[in-house]
Amino acid sequence: MNHYPFQLKLFVGFSPDSDFEESVEETNPHLLTLLTGGGDYLQEASYNQKRYLGKSTSSLLSVQQLENLEANVVSLLKRLVPGYPFENHSLCLLALPSEEDEQ
Repeated sequence: MNHYPFQLKLFVGFSPDSDFEESVEETNPHLLTLLTGGGDYLQEASYNQKRYLGKSTSSLLSVQQLENLEANVVSLLKRLVPGYPFENHSLCLLALPSEEDEQ
């Protein structure tokens, strides 16, 4: 049993800019729904009034697992918007409250 006053989850994500948002508008809506439906795909998170697309994990990760998660997020984002220059934009690692703490 965990005796910490709150639980955090790690979230690896990308904060979309206006160019990304414009490109998403041209994406097949079925692909958009599939890739942003959560679960094994992209999830949305909000931090400091900014929106992020990425993936979360509630477990502790090794550096290798974190790198794999980052690669998976980039892969999904590239499937969503193939022509976007993701290499020019860094992903963010956020510590967010778990859903249990938000209730």
